[in-house]
Amino acid sequence: STMGAWLNSEGNWIPPEDVSEPACKTSHFSFDLENWRHIAAMGRDQYVRIIKEGFLFPFGHRAVQIRITERKFNRTPDGKTIEAYLRQQIFVVVREHEKDYPAVGQPNPNGPQIPFQTVRINTLSTPALSGTDPVLPGGNTFWPLVENQDFLFKMLGVDWEGNTSEFTAPLIFVAIDDGRDIDRMGKVVAAYNTDIK
Repeated sequence: STMGAWLNSEGNWIPPEDVSEPACKTSHFSFDLENWRHIAAMGRDQYVRIIKEGFLFPFGHRAVQIRITERKFNRTPDGKTIEAYLRQQIFVVVREHEKDYPAVGQPNPNGPQIPFQTVRINTLSTPALSGTDPVLPGGNTFWPLVENQDFLFKMLGVDWEGNTSEFTAPLIFVAIDDGRDIDRMGKVVAAYNTDIK
């Protein structure tokens, strides 16, 4: 109508591993959008959920970034009236909880040498993030922050002698496009090595 559109839609995609695109700088790009849910009334967004695929560095577990924007009623700063504000929350959800690795010294085309035969992430999801600390320009690859501190994922590693190690560590959420770019991944590795002491 002249007052704006009504929308109630949802799109689901299975992102391809890689797409050839001659117009793209690297001739390839990755489509990372998995789900988009959108509700709007009279041209005003009420609820938007966007799910994008990625992985957690340095162990490589598949994960998704979920960004939810909702219209919520709150008092104005002066406390005199109530208005509907858009509030946004971001979560990182682990999709691949356990990952196997080749033995040290064996070729590993998917990443660095890992001193474990398996690493399991026991954290299912982060709480709502208080912020994201961008690792690369664009902000799609970031350190998840909770209470303005790096969020610590709970993990269990099994080494090649069968010994188990429980530990916590911050992980970087890496967007798929960044993960397929060697130069940008070099910067992710440098950022991780600089920040983790």
